[in-house]
Amino acid sequence: MTEHSESDQPNCIENIWRCRASCCRHLFFQIEPDDFSEWYWAFDVPEITRDDADYLILHGAKVLLDLVLVRKNDVKKVDGGYEVDSICKALMDDFTCNLHPDRKPVVCKELTAENVGLYHLTDGCVLGESGNSSPRF
Repeated sequence: MTEHSESDQPNCIENIWRCRASCCRHLFFQIEPDDFSEWYWAFDVPEITRDDADYLILHGAKVLLDLVLVRKNDVKKVDGGYEVDSICKALMDDFTCNLHPDRKPVVCKELTAENVGLYHLTDGCVLGESGNSSPRF
């Protein structure tokens, strides 16, 4: 495996205009949803962490123990799973994050060339060039 220094990594903030923070505009699930009600799909996410629950809630999902509820109108089937259109409440007009002091979302700080396979890439991500990253559930 090739070692990468931090300076070798593409800079998310400098390239945010390319992806328009698409990782902050979607959720991605690799699991089949269950019909929860007339308006909601339920995704069963076992052992959900508090951080994951907070992330999902910021994106408009409802979290009930290990169930993540999302509006049916916001869900579409895509290759490899289900994408949910849901803009993070912390996303600012300049596509940066209102919750982080350096305006860079945690997912962008943690994403590297070595772990990019753990994420669903959305269009324009400088770290994947095929697509921006949202954690997979």
